[in-house]
Amino acid sequence: RKHGHLFNIVLIDQKEYFEYTPGVLRLFCDPSLFPTMAKALPVGDGSSSMSSHRVVRGRVTGITEKGVKDDPPRKILTYDQDGVAKLLKYDYLILATGSTYADPIHPLPSNNDQTTLEDREKSWMLASNKLRSANRILILGGGAVGIELAAEIADYYPGSKQVTIVDASPKLASLFPPATGEYAHRWLTSNGVDLRLGQGVKSWNDKSCSFEDGTVLYADIVYVCFGGRPNSTMVSNSSQLDRRKNILVRDTLQIQSSSTTGEGPASCTFACGDVAAPPTEGNKQAFHAEIQGILAARNVIRKETGERLLQYPYDIAGAEQIPLVYVLSLGRYDGVLGFNNICLTGPIAALFKWILEYTKVLHMSGRLFYRLFLEGGGAAVLFL
Repeated sequence: RKHGHLFNIVLIDQKEYFEYTPGVLRLFCDPSLFPTMAKALPVGDGSSSMSSHRVVRGRVTGITEKGVKDDPPRKILTYDQDGVAKLLKYDYLILATGSTYADPIHPLPSNNDQTTLEDREKSWMLASNKLRSANRILILGGGAVGIELAAEIADYYPGSKQVTIVDASPKLASLFPPATGEYAHRWLTSNGVDLRLGQGVKSWNDKSCSFEDGTVLYADIVYVCFGGRPNSTMVSNSSQLDRRKNILVRDTLQIQSSSTTGEGPASCTFACGDVAAPPTEGNKQAFHAEIQGILAARNVIRKETGERLLQYPYDIAGAEQIPLVYVLSLGRYDGVLGFNNICLTGPIAALFKWILEYTKVLHMSGRLFYRLFLEGGGAAVLFL
């Protein structure tokens, strides 16, 4: 907004709403909370000086440098809108397409039934009804998503459902400091969750999973909480993707190219968040994604004005690593609040998560106070 006089900004999203993904697992048990987790995206048509942006609903399918017909070569983005292929010319592009988890945690990219707030709310009602009717729940994955989902169910349906977490790792939350996984382990077992850790899964379907030793575990419902896939199909050059299909970027978050100078077509295309693979550190955490988004936006402005581009993460964090900041929810009133290797447990973590959810969603509604609050909080974290 601050630089609206320099740019006409187009936001392309397959949904017409913003949904606070770190909080949506609670909707499996209580879908009535959906209005507090999602808001309609701000709409602008870019037709006036007061509105330098517009929102286009669609799914990006490709990017190219070729022109159309007799036009000179220029940057072209293709997107699908209700089955119709469309083109959009651009000068700068930021790919913040994230990653896809099993539906309904994330609407699948090809799922056009959840593009509106109303349809998305209905999908959560269906997911909640399906869970309510199940007695045996099997959760594959002992990372943050699997832990939080199991905790929500155990907290909301105390003693009435048999919840099992299966993971090949011998420890829960292996990407976080050990104290986090240990606290989650104690909370889950004390609340009746069965943990099958250190057991490799050979296959699974919607009613069971088979272990490598041939044992089969049956359930009424199975949730797959691992294996998120980056949404990078619009990048057709395999040399610009790593083995997981994340987009390879420079420390300026420009996508990598064969040019040794960093100039050329790719120099105007940036990637950030879950879809990107920076050369320094690639933690897939919400705070890291936000910081990358800020840096990518600033570098678009700097490139347009001829300034030196910022390098991630040093030029925004003043260090070689972005702090590891996270909240692991354990039901409605417990959790773990982490800052690097410091862990605070109990109700304070749950309160902090609620504040984050509340302010993030209101920020998307354009509330100035909440934007300033979040910007101040982010700056404080980086300073610490």
